[in-house]
Amino acid sequence: MPWTTSRAPLPADLTPRVPDLGYLQENRAENSLTWIGHSTALLQIAGLNVLTDPVFSTEIGPGHWFGTKRRVPPAMSIEELPSIDLVVISNNQYDHLDEASVRAIAAKSNPLFIVPIGVDALLREWGVTNVRALDWWDMAEVATKTGVQVQVHGVPTHHWSKRGWFSANQTLWSGYVLKSGDFGVLVAGDTGYGPEFKAIGEKFGPLDMALLPVGGYEPRWYAQPMQVDPAQAVQIHKDLGVKRSVAVHWGTFDLSTEAIDAARTDLPKALAAAGLSPDDFLLMQSGETAIWRVEKAPDLAGTSRAHPK
Repeated sequence: MPWTTSRAPLPADLTPRVPDLGYLQENRAENSLTWIGHSTALLQIAGLNVLTDPVFSTEIGPGHWFGTKRRVPPAMSIEELPSIDLVVISNNQYDHLDEASVRAIAAKSNPLFIVPIGVDALLREWGVTNVRALDWWDMAEVATKTGVQVQVHGVPTHHWSKRGWFSANQTLWSGYVLKSGDFGVLVAGDTGYGPEFKAIGEKFGPLDMALLPVGGYEPRWYAQPMQVDPAQAVQIHKDLGVKRSVAVHWGTFDLSTEAIDAARTDLPKALAAAGLSPDDFLLMQSGETAIWRVEKAPDLAGTSRAHPK
């Protein structure tokens, strides 16, 4: 539930950008990330379409009287998604695990769902059969349609799990590292700050990208053990040694006491204090796509008669 019953007016510029659906439908070659909203993102890696923590509903929670309404719509609908091959879910809380969204995605393309230990039982109750649970440091391999293998590693984070009044910490929570060849991505899910991120960077680095939460962090006396603020997210970025991070878990729901768009002020301040550029830690608009293209050095030897190799 949100911490406050009154909400500030929604900033007009949180309206999602219309994504390039044609590109996303056809892309099976470039590594890209499209932020759909909150912790939901479409990650395209090595020809694999991966969805993170899919939540497309207009309200989350155990029921109408205890739910939290979505303030910013998803940048694209489930119907507009390309065929999804893999879904990774970080924990069982309602802003990361939404029954209606899971059922709809499973019915559309029957992807593999990779979840923390214990969450698989809930998905099977919902009729999802293509599901696998990972412990921390476990690994699964997923093959793309072209035969490329993508490794999915469960990694530790500082959080908790709870979906009912008496169900605290009965299932695991997790982050994920996805690796294909030299390209690596961390999907952190929900987390507080801890030493695990240095270990993740040392084990899997150098990572190319990390999806790190930057919202839901106030009040600090309550949220600090389980939810990083932007300054701590920047520290995780540094601990990982990652080339570039992307801010998620903000700008969608009122789940805490800071403003829904507080990250737009707090993250740039944290980056400046750490001596980093905004290009190091992207604060994207929902619907925006970041593409990781490998720059090839020009062949300066040439192929002309005047300048043969």
